[in-house]
Amino acid sequence: MRMATSDHTHNSANSSKSGLRVVCEDGILTGVVGAAIVSLIFLLIDFANGRPFFTPSLLGSVIFRGQSASATSDPDPTMIFAFSGLHGIAFLLVGILLAALFREFEKHPKLGLELLVVLLVFEGLLMGAEVTVFPALVGELGAWAVATANIASLIAMFAFLAYRQPQAIKTLRESE
Repeated sequence: MRMATSDHTHNSANSSKSGLRVVCEDGILTGVVGAAIVSLIFLLIDFANGRPFFTPSLLGSVIFRGQSASATSDPDPTMIFAFSGLHGIAFLLVGILLAALFREFEKHPKLGLELLVVLLVFEGLLMGAEVTVFPALVGELGAWAVATANIASLIAMFAFLAYRQPQAIKTLRESE
């Protein structure tokens, strides 16, 4: 009996580790998808405005050097690299959080509404923080562009997680 308990505990621990691995894997990939969408949108906007890589350079200069949005003109490779790193890390963390929430939703379908509310509140807080902390920056980039990039990345991350975890969507449909 002791051996069976030990095996069960061991199997449960392996399952838990496997679950953590899947959440981290899905989360990292989800974060990459979200970051890529935002980066692509601003890259297209920058090229359309004739200023390639202006946005990450501007964001890096404001965040890391404390420059004003209006004082930044030419793209700075160091600031592009620095901001891209920060941007990537932030999206990886958000991706892991969303993957963990999605996994919990898969186990507990009643969390579906809470997941949606968390995503919407997160989006609202993110936009509010951007406008509050960096109003000139949002003005320089365009509030519509910031909102579009944020919403597009959220939709892409949700779609990616739905693809990676189809059981969660099946559970949602069955719980209605």
